[in-house]
Amino acid sequence: MGYRISVNTGGTFTDIVVLDLDGQLHISRALQALLLPGQVLRGQDSAGGGHGDPLSRGPARVLHDVLAGWESRQKAFGLHGVAFTGTVEDDSLAVDQPAMEARRCGRGGQHE
Repeated sequence: MGYRISVNTGGTFTDIVVLDLDGQLHISRALQALLLPGQVLRGQDSAGGGHGDPLSRGPARVLHDVLAGWESRQKAFGLHGVAFTGTVEDDSLAVDQPAMEARRCGRGGQHE
């Protein structure tokens, strides 16, 4: 028998991380997850105050955050001024340097 877990996201998104019996991690932004006996549930929240100007965050770090599912492409562009080419799905996502520089300069950010 499994357990159905509901998570209140509290206004921010919350990652649901399930460790299965084979040691595989399954990450989802679902509000419900089915847990089987022996599985572990861990909450992960990336909403934090952070420090420094979001426009100064290195584009490689922002790319990592998007690939890891911690940030959306839209949030990366709106908050950090980082634009991308390609897609996550076909593993071609890359920083669009000219578009990023134009966005960051237009918002008063520094070149990186």
